[in-house]
Amino acid sequence: MSEGAVSVLMVCHGNICRSTMAQQLLTQMVLNAPGGSPVKKIVKIDSCGTSREELGNSPDPGTQKALQNHGFPPLNHRARQFEYGTGSKAKVEMLGSYDPKKQKVISDPWAGSDRVFEECYQHIYRSLEGFLKTEFAEH
Repeated sequence: MSEGAVSVLMVCHGNICRSTMAQQLLTQMVLNAPGGSPVKKIVKIDSCGTSREELGNSPDPGTQKALQNHGFPPLNHRARQFEYGTGSKAKVEMLGSYDPKKQKVISDPWAGSDRVFEECYQHIYRSLEGFLKTEFAEH
């Protein structure tokens, strides 16, 4: 990565709901940011899970539907597990800590209704907006 480049890894339990949704949303936010925006320092966005439970599985149908309801194409994604890399340096934070509504924990929508997945989408979206405004503010 070039000097000042940033890599962001979204992590949740199984990598089929929250982290997958966050990866897609952040990718779109970076693509839509104007040229020269500090947000463009984000050059790599990925996601994974802490569990092997969903390894190799596609995103939850509720994740797919919530994203498609907001104009995203169907995802070609397979869940993978977090692997700690030797020599890795990372700042680890909860995405929800950037939520302007102060809802730090983003609830797992797994097996929930369409409404539950939409609420998760909205929570992730506003938390990502807070993340970008806080961590990539123009000086």
